[in-house]
Amino acid sequence: MPLKDFLNGSTPQKRENKLSSLTRLLRKRYMVYSVLALLNEEIYGNVPKAIKLYQRAIKICRDNGSKYDEITVLLELAPCYLKIGGKDEALGCFERASKLANEIDDKQAQERIWIESQIVNADVIISSDVEFHHLEETNESGEDE
Repeated sequence: MPLKDFLNGSTPQKRENKLSSLTRLLRKRYMVYSVLALLNEEIYGNVPKAIKLYQRAIKICRDNGSKYDEITVLLELAPCYLKIGGKDEALGCFERASKLANEIDDKQAQERIWIESQIVNADVIISSDVEFHHLEETNESGEDE
């Protein structure tokens, strides 16, 4: 439906309400990219595609000036980077999210960022430990020599 038809025949107040609703909807379109990214990451295993979709969602959040939504997407993006070995990129996501949370003085978001970063750090440590023990077992059994 064209916008003019959507607004046609409405009182000025109804047009304003419709435009306000449409504006809110357009500001939330980042969610479409986040959901597509999650599907690519979790269902299809296409992490590079997921990263591109999360980056698109972040751009929309920045264009809208929605710092809280950007924090949410950054926290979804960080684990994707880790899945492909991008520890520095993941750290950058946490740093950016923390900066945004400080800018908007959101204590709840700051706590969430801290918790998410600790979970990711623990996952990195566990993954590294598993890889290390696998190497030890391989060397002890005489394989790969």
